Amino acid sequence: RIVGQIEGAEQGTVFAVLDDQDLEDVDGTRWVAGEVLSGDRFEIVGLPEGAYHLVFVADGFLRTFFPGTADPDRAAAITVLDGETTEADAFEPMRGSTLTGQMVSQEDDQPVSDAIVEVSSLDRRETLTAVTEDDGRFSLSGVGAGRYLVKVRREGFITQFFPGVTRPEAATALEVDGVRDEGNLSVLLPRRARADFNEDGEVDVADLERFADRLMAGGTSSSVVFDPNGDGLVTYDDFDYTVDLSRASGRVIDPPTILSWKSADAEQGAIRAALRADKLVPSSGYVAKVHYDTEEASFVGAASGESLYKDGRTRVEEIGPGVLLVLSGVLDGDTRSGSGELVSLVFRPKDGKTGVRLRTEALTVLLPENRMAAPAQPDPIRLLLPPETFYLLQNVPNPFNPETTIAYELPEAVQVQLAIFNLVGQRVRGLVDEFKTAGRYEVRWDGKDDFGRDVGSGVYFYSLEAGTFSTTKRMLLIR
Repeated sequence: RIVGQIEGAEQGTVFAVLDDQDLEDVDGTRWVAGEVLSGDRFEIVGLPEGAYHLVFVADGFLRTFFPGTADPDRAAAITVLDGETTEADAFEPMRGSTLTGQMVSQEDDQPVSDAIVEVSSLDRRETLTAVTEDDGRFSLSGVGAGRYLVKVRREGFITQFFPGVTRPEAATALEVDGVRDEGNLSVLLPRRARADFNEDGEVDVADLERFADRLMAGGTSSSVVFDPNGDGLVTYDDFDYTVDLSRASGRVIDPPTILSWKSADAEQGAIRAALRADKLVPSSGYVAKVHYDTEEASFVGAASGESLYKDGRTRVEEIGPGVLLVLSGVLDGDTRSGSGELVSLVFRPKDGKTGVRLRTEALTVLLPENRMAAPAQPDPIRLLLPPETFYLLQNVPNPFNPETTIAYELPEAVQVQLAIFNLVGQRVRGLVDEFKTAGRYEVRWDGKDDFGRDVGSGVYFYSLEAGTFSTTKRMLLIR
């Protein structure tokens, strides 16, 4: 056994560490613990023969090695023989510096209690922690000489590094001499926006990616950042809950944006569904939850196109059978607005199927100043495979009075002209003159000419010109 005396400390633990073990082991899992007896005497029993280092550990003191140093390289070993008691020379633990400061909310200058202050050595494997009191103040004793990274974290606030930055690489190292106290460690803590998942102070597509990463990782979570509804799981419901909380605090608007799904050009045998936005308010990105019928088609991937966010980031993840998480956006405070495509999703119909049904369950747009917008969801839609050939269908009904519907099919994107002519070949009414993507289209004729006048009963011809394709059919108007 080893006995000895600790000078100036009546509480704490003395450890015996075999000479061949790591003296900087933070946990000390292989250390043999002794105890400080009455007064300042200590005893460590049950030690096999060998050479040992002594380490004293106590709140308010540095981790001190025999014969009285905080430097493990200067520690001295004590030899223990079987069956004998070894008396160690008395040594005095080192108190080090005391760090004090106050954590305050940046929003209202109110003290922040229960914040965790972590002081991590940049020179050795050591981290000391303290918790702020009701007045936001903390005190941490027993800090040795060296350079330290000071980190402050608190639920509901963005983690900060001294002197008040969000990234550790931008932090200022705290120089401590181990003798003088440091009493000016005050940090302003900014509150975390609801959807600021990466805690950088800005809600943008990087936060959506961070949420997607955690969502795809699965498993349980006790983090209020990713599991705000507190059910122990990270699902899209947590993002919806975040939006609901933001709406309750007046951070969500209902914009005039109009969303719709459209058929777009795709390779043969595939369906490309383009989500389009009209009157999009200035925004940095969006996230959507889209359902498709897995019995009809398989999801292939997102297609590149003329997206409003084409120079930003786009990501699509299948988070469940027939459920897609779609996110896209730009960084660095940039925004997009106006009308255009948000994303294109490509599907491949299964054998015997010709289309796919789409339904948008949720879509949230990210606005400047960490606000959000919740536009009305686009109508559900069923998109079909593009036709394999050009085709002009017979009008329905035929004969008709006074209206009829004309359908046509395009296997590729072309300029289309569809017009009505009389028996002598004079043009009566133009119905279509625009560029169309591949698909099936319908147009209604109300029995009027280009000037809005009713035409008389009789035989009329309707002619389709699509690229190099041209055809004509006849119909009968009976008034």
